Amino acid sequence: MAAVALGAGLRRSELLALRWSDVDLDDGMLEVNGKIEQVDGRAERTAPKTKRSARKAPFGPSVAGVLRQQKGIVAATKLRRAKDGLWIDEGWVFPSLRVSWDRAGKRMNAGRLWTPNAFAQEWRQIVDDVNSRSLGELVETGGKVADFEPPWGHGIHALRHAYATAQLAAGVRDEVVSRRMGHSSSLVTRKVYSHVTEAEQREGVDVAGGLL
Repeated sequence: MAAVALGAGLRRSELLALRWSDVDLDDGMLEVNGKIEQVDGRAERTAPKTKRSARKAPFGPSVAGVLRQQKGIVAATKLRRAKDGLWIDEGWVFPSLRVSWDRAGKRMNAGRLWTPNAFAQEWRQIVDDVNSRSLGELVETGGKVADFEPPWGHGIHALRHAYATAQLAAGVRDEVVSRRMGHSSSLVTRKVYSHVTEAEQREGVDVAGGLL
C-alpha cells in the first residue's frame, strides 16, 4: 500500500477503496472512483472527494510488480481461510487479512474492508517496529540511546506528498500533477507545493554568477 501511495499519489482513503476491478496491470492504470470514510466506528465506501478526485492514476513497472505480489498474497490468504469459512470475498486490493471479533463478539472474516482506523493502528505498529530495530542497531554498534533519531515517523500521506514533489521537480506540468493527485484545480497544487517551484527559481543563478 505504501508503494502504491508513493508510485501513484493516491490518498489513504482512495487506496483502501480500490477493488481489483479498478486495476489494469497491463496498461498501468488505476481507476480512482471512491473513498473509504469512517465515522463513529462505521466505515463505508463513498463517492470521491471532489469531481476531479474521480480520475485515472497511471503507474509504472515497479508499482505493477508490487500489485502483482499483493494479488498473490490475497489469493494465498483466501485459499487458506476459505476452507475454514473464514474469508469474505469483496474484491478489495488491500483487504484486512486477519480474522477478528467486534465488541459484540461477532466474528469478522478476513477479506473484509480494511478500515482507516485499523490501518492507522497497524501503520503505527510498523513504524514503531522499524524505529525499534534501528535503535537496536545503533546500540549494537556502540551508539548512545540519547543520540537516536527515529528514521521514520510520518503517516502514509507523506508518501503521496513525496510523489507530487518528485513529479514537479522532474518538470511535469502543474496541471498534469494536479489531475494525477485529484486536486480540485492546479491552483491548489501550486499552493501546496510552492516550495518546489520556489527552489526551481534559484536554478541557474550560480551559472549566471559564474558568467559575470
